[in-house]
Amino acid sequence: MSRYREMKAHFIILLILLMSFPVHAFGQGIPEEARRYMARGMAAVEMAKSAGDYELAAKEFEQAAKLAPDWPEVYYNLGLVQSKAGDITSAMKSLQRYLDLAPGSPDAAKVREEISKLEYQRDRGSTWIGSNEQTFELKLEGSRLQLTRTSVGDDILVMKMGNSSNIPAGEPLVFSGTVIGDKISGHYLQAAGMTPMTYCVMPERKGDFEGTVDVAAGQMRIVYNRVRIEYLVKFKSLLSAEFVCSPTNRQETPGYVLELERSSKLTVEADVPVAERDKIAQGIKPVADALFAALKAGDYKAATKDFDPEMARALPPEKFKTNQEKKITPVIGDYVSSELKDIKTMGPNLNAFYRAKFTKGDYEVTVKIVFGKNDPTCRIRGLSFDSPQLRQAVKY
Repeated sequence: MSRYREMKAHFIILLILLMSFPVHAFGQGIPEEARRYMARGMAAVEMAKSAGDYELAAKEFEQAAKLAPDWPEVYYNLGLVQSKAGDITSAMKSLQRYLDLAPGSPDAAKVREEISKLEYQRDRGSTWIGSNEQTFELKLEGSRLQLTRTSVGDDILVMKMGNSSNIPAGEPLVFSGTVIGDKISGHYLQAAGMTPMTYCVMPERKGDFEGTVDVAAGQMRIVYNRVRIEYLVKFKSLLSAEFVCSPTNRQETPGYVLELERSSKLTVEADVPVAERDKIAQGIKPVADALFAALKAGDYKAATKDFDPEMARALPPEKFKTNQEKKITPVIGDYVSSELKDIKTMGPNLNAFYRAKFTKGDYEVTVKIVFGKNDPTCRIRGLSFDSPQLRQAVKY
């Protein structure tokens, strides 16, 4: 039995055991309609295969809670599925409601422990949404704070052939500082780099920032000197296919206030709506095809031309060569073909899974290519290979 099935089976057993408690233990007079929604929620859990499925189960338990607001076990079940769905804040509230209604329950200590674990997950690594609709990833280590922008910023505007757009600036905007009480202060940096596709050279932007943060409430306020730069991209001449990029405007806003709220959802993998899947698949296809062709040829320059800066730094030429010659090719052989199997979102990322064939072994290889969810240039953020042979090779 796979680890996922074991966890799921254990989860279902917990629900069954809880449902078997005598009614008088948790209050009397539970409406039959509430019990019906509880049973529907349990059925949804049994069928669940993704975070979205657990969200459907949560809706059933929520209906039961509306009909029986003082029924402890419905909040216990609701908290468990909310946790599975990645809704950490709501899960903590539901489990706390269970403890409020049944403080003397035999599992009270375990439930409090689960709330503490969820609290740690929420506080140590979370996604925050800015007032400008941009997303940031927060990391806390003791009193040290690091906030990294993971979406396309609105502080780089490029005019190209009459059209304007905000584009990735090459390097992420990072706030690094110290938390003392509810006060934060430190430095921000967006390193110099080059924008993809338009080849505009971005200057380094850095400075000090200060603000406040309430991690428990999920609120943050950062004040810094925001710099917005505009560029114009045009052909070098009428007969040239070469672009020239020139800065046209630079605007500084001292005391710019960035308000952020923590997303209630923990970063979990979720299905892409069917209506969007074909459009996404079409957009990433040229990049994926070029990557597979370059891997087959062992061409480092071609393989990494669509990597984002961080990915390119993580896979320098010598590491690429080592992976190809010592870790991949000896185990699964050379690349033959591939087809797109699935697309899922995970936080700011878009994970594309390919069913690939290589020359060695009878097993298919799953290749995962990670893109930025809101990156129109489809730069590659991550790349991994998985197959029984590769897993076996890692063991030895």
